[in-house]
Amino acid sequence: MNPLISRLFCLLFLFCCQFLHAQTDNKVEYFWDYDPGYGNGTIVYASNGENKLPVNLDGVDCGCHILWIRVQDSHGNWSTTIGKPILVRNDATSAISQVEYFCDCDPGYGCATSINTSHIIGNNKYTIDTSDVSDGAHLFCMRAKDNQDQWSVVISKPIYVYSINELISELEYFIDSDPGEGNGIKIPMKSRDCVNFSVKTDGLTIGSHQLNVRIKDCYGEWGLLSSEPFEITEVDGVEKIEFSMPINITVSKGTCVLQSDNLITTDYKVRIISLDGRTLSSTIWNSYSNICEINIGVINQPIIVIVENDNHRLVKRVMAK
Repeated sequence: MNPLISRLFCLLFLFCCQFLHAQTDNKVEYFWDYDPGYGNGTIVYASNGENKLPVNLDGVDCGCHILWIRVQDSHGNWSTTIGKPILVRNDATSAISQVEYFCDCDPGYGCATSINTSHIIGNNKYTIDTSDVSDGAHLFCMRAKDNQDQWSVVISKPIYVYSINELISELEYFIDSDPGEGNGIKIPMKSRDCVNFSVKTDGLTIGSHQLNVRIKDCYGEWGLLSSEPFEITEVDGVEKIEFSMPINITVSKGTCVLQSDNLITTDYKVRIISLDGRTLSSTIWNSYSNICEINIGVINQPIIVIVENDNHRLVKRVMAK
């Protein structure tokens, strides 16, 4: 391929009609990553109705960048600046040679679960084995490697794994605001052993959010919410999803042990309640500690663990053994 052609992208931008007025030519400028100031970017001109903009990539390093673009009308007024994350590759003819995925913790490049890449053409569907994944919210991550041994960025999606039985008739989830019982996003139950589903995050703002899941039994009664806080951040123009409270919960011989992979930096209130709403125990998980033990005094029954502070709230149902 001609090197010059391989360094050019034709990108499609659909501008709002208020950006383009009745003038014949519109002054368009674009820049990479950092704003040089109005009128100091790369200037091109476009007539009304033209939506294809050739962008020269000469001098742009391979990797993740943000392409910014704005329009000036005949009166000298600038539109808002629109940014899009762009992954610049050196070889436009590279092909996918390996795809792998993992949940939560990254085992390292090439060490995750591999997916057969022999038929990667267009859209593909894969069945993900979650038999070794515990119930609750998890982060599903996937990446690919090309035939030049270059790895892509990691694409992540929050998923929720839930074991169900014959008594459960319906599952739903919602993010942040409760739409009311039965009005959440329905979760298909194709199996009675375990349900896996992806969580749509399109349209969510950068910042803190709350994933909530609830079930309805065969008697028409809705159960208590399971809640998991998560964060959407943006680094180098690429959105990243992280669970705010990655806490492991184990219960043995009347003691509940909560453990965080990271050192917590603020106090949390911990409450243990029974399914009928009785408070079994409560304590404060002090900051700058990654473990909290609490005596619950019951065994062989399900309990609800609530961990919360002013910004986050985690609710999980576990079995006291």
